[in-house]
Amino acid sequence: NVHKKGIVNLTSSSTLGSYYPFECVDLSDINSCFESDDEPNSWLCFDFKEKRVKINAYSIRAYDGGCYLQSWSIDGSNDNKKWILLDNTVKEKSIIGSGL
Repeated sequence: NVHKKGIVNLTSSSTLGSYYPFECVDLSDINSCFESDDEPNSWLCFDFKEKRVKINAYSIRAYDGGCYLQSWSIDGSNDNKKWILLDNTVKEKSIIGSGL
């Protein structure tokens, strides 16, 4: 888990129950997941600290259970003040029912 090792810091606008942000990078546990409160403009932030990264791909996985991400944006910043939109997805239906 890159968060627990201190490589990447994960934060979010909220958490639902015990579904903490660092759970989404726990690749050793297939049942590990993150869920925020159902609020407009909820966010999950990956802080790569002093590292510079170039995102060329990402994946989102879902679990069967009725809650599926449909719209999201990926934004990048070097200073947490000025943000640049890197990707925007609206009303994507392909994740629905594709859970593990």
